[in-house]
Amino acid sequence: MTPQEFKKTEIGKIPEDWEECKKNGSSFYFNFNGKVKKIKFLEYPKKPFISDGGTQGIRISKQFFEKFNPAQRVAILWHEFYHCRHGGFPVFLKLLLAEDFNIIKPKWDEEYNADKFSATENNPESCLSVLEVCKILYKKGTIERNKKLHPPIEERIKRIRKLK
Repeated sequence: MTPQEFKKTEIGKIPEDWEECKKNGSSFYFNFNGKVKKIKFLEYPKKPFISDGGTQGIRISKQFFEKFNPAQRVAILWHEFYHCRHGGFPVFLKLLLAEDFNIIKPKWDEEYNADKFSATENNPESCLSVLEVCKILYKKGTIERNKKLHPPIEERIKRIRKLK
């Protein structure tokens, strides 16, 4: 399915053939209120991660994405879409300067904003449940929190609960 074809499909729905995309390591397109982004599956990335969003689209680790239910997967995509929409040079420069001066607040603000975007554009319950699963995965050591990029999970959960 091309991005043009997917614009005609339902907004915020993972295509029915996404399981097939996942199996063969390819990609699919996701409709974010008319803005279509490519979702690429990565198998066994060097560093464990769930997903990341950039100007080229969203990359997802198959192994971790499978740990989430369909509603949670959609919440993850909305979170990463925020990073795609609000990424680019100005944010990169801000984060780079923050890195140089060891300032973590701007980076954490990006995550808080992405969480809020996912909760408001999709729904708070799904976003909250993703964060709860991540909390468990952090405790098990399945994934690591990059402390420079991601605020404490408890704080992120607390902020989303306030939106409900």
